[in-house]
Formats: sequence, structure tokens, C-alpha cells
Amino acid sequence: MVHAFKKNPRTYVGDPTMTWDFITLRPEIIHTFFWVQSDYGLPNGYRKMDAFPIHTYELSNKHGERHYVRFNFRTEQGLDNLTVAEAIRIQGTDLDFFNRDLYNAIERKEYPSWRVEIDIMTLEDIKHLDYDPFDVTILWKNGTYKRVQIGRVILNQTPENVFRDIEQGAFNPANLVPGIPGPIDVMSKGRRLFYLDSQNYRLGTNHNKINVNKPLYALA
Repeated sequence: MVHAFKKNPRTYVGDPTMTWDFITLRPEIIHTFFWVQSDYGLPNGYRKMDAFPIHTYELSNKHGERHYVRFNFRTEQGLDNLTVAEAIRIQGTDLDFFNRDLYNAIERKEYPSWRVEIDIMTLEDIKHLDYDPFDVTILWKNGTYKRVQIGRVILNQTPENVFRDIEQGAFNPANLVPGIPGPIDVMSKGRRLFYLDSQNYRLGTNHNKINVNKPLYALA
């Protein structure tokens, strides 16, 4: 998908041919395409949009009980989307609109927040499904899972140094806490395998010793 949305290699300008070839030949992308083309496709800043990580995680507790979950982040600012005309105007005057809006809100102490929910299934639930809950290209069907709120995410501080605190961040998907062994889908397995090579190339082989990548807490 990433390659299909790149620019023409000869002219280096946008070319919809590759994009439409990919969309028409890979039906699993249709849902994403319709979502982007809907009213949700132009959010009015990061603060006013939901987020839905695509992977299904396995969670286990000390009793050996296993559940399969998807995480959801629901904005508490309220969903708000731009019209095409508004997006064109903003793009022509402020390419940093999303970052500026987020930064200014935090500086005003209007800390943006998201409600963290998980959709939950048991192994027994999965046995009775008529779809693959580990497929990253589909949404879980309503009525086949239980949803609970587990907390909130609040952004109350901005980085003092973007290079030090953000650009040097590795965010390796293989770094998981006990009880979360990681998603079993092929995409996640590939990311856990290959992201390390990318981070070694971008940040160096000792990137885990950079302060931003050191764990705050570690098991004894």
C-alpha cells in the first residue's frame, strides 16, 4: 500500500494509476479507501479524531486466562471533521495546522484526552465467529465482543527537544510488557522482526541506550 501511494518514479508527481491499480486488485483495501473518502477522512486536528490500532492482542493474567483484544482511543473533545473547502484553505496557509493546534491546546492547559477502551473476546468466542478476528483489514462485527473502558490518555506536556525526545524514539513493537506476548498476525510478526533492522540503521546499534528508549521500570 505504501508503494502504491508514492509518486511516479519518472516524473515524481502524483499519479493515481498505481493507487487505483492497487485498490481495484486488492479488495481488502476497499474498506480503508471508503473510510478515507468518507466524512471521517479529514479530521479537524489530532485532538478531534479517534484512533483504532489494527492489531488484535492476546492478553494473559497470572492465572493463565487469555483474552483477545483490540484497543480503541476515543476523543473526549468530540469528533470534528473538515470539509474539502476548509482543508484546501488550511493547506494553502498552514501546513503545520495539526501540530500547531495540538501544541497550542497543551500550552493553554486545555489538555487533550482520549478514552481508552478495549474490545474483548475469549478463545471460546472466536470459535463461533464467521470471520477472522486477527485480520488487520477488517473491523470486528458488532455483537461478537464485549467493550470496556480501561483508562484515559491525557497529553499534558510537549517535548522540550523534538530531536532528543521524538526523532530518536525507537518505538520497537517487540518491546512488550509481561502478559502481552504480541499479536499473531503476519504483519505484526514482520514488524517485530524487521523494525529492529530499521532502528539499527536509523539510530545505531546502541539505540536502546538512548535515554528516550530506556524503560522507566524493569523487572528485577
